[in-house]
Amino acid sequence: MENAKFTIAFLAWYLPVYGLFYLFSLPLTHAYMWFLSLTPWISSGNTLLIDGSALTLDTACIGIAIFAMFTSFVIAFGFNFASFLAGIGLIFLLNLLRIFTLGLAAMTGVFDIVHNFLWPSTFFLFAGLAAYLHVRWIRSISKKES
Repeated sequence: MENAKFTIAFLAWYLPVYGLFYLFSLPLTHAYMWFLSLTPWISSGNTLLIDGSALTLDTACIGIAIFAMFTSFVIAFGFNFASFLAGIGLIFLLNLLRIFTLGLAAMTGVFDIVHNFLWPSTFFLFAGLAAYLHVRWIRSISKKES
């Protein structure tokens, strides 16, 4: 029964949280583009120009679904502010690394492999690990309090 309550809470939170992150997608895109402007690549708006290839960052590229999924999970399972901030920060950094390596992959001609196979599997593994660590952290806090 506990799993059913968690699943319902997670699903109930996911769409509103996704909508909230979607509202902030433009500032999030600007944050990624600011970090990427430190590279020799040319950036304009939400597009990177890399050796004649144009990479455009849209809402899927900036990880809104991953941010929303993680946030919904944390709210549904048990909110811990430190765990939440650590998870959001790690997702941001991992996604920044993903965008940077996609830029490198575009220069070497392996963009499709890296974009369609390497990074999706990496994010699924990371999401599973983050969820597992969050559950362990919450349970260890609960044991200390009882």
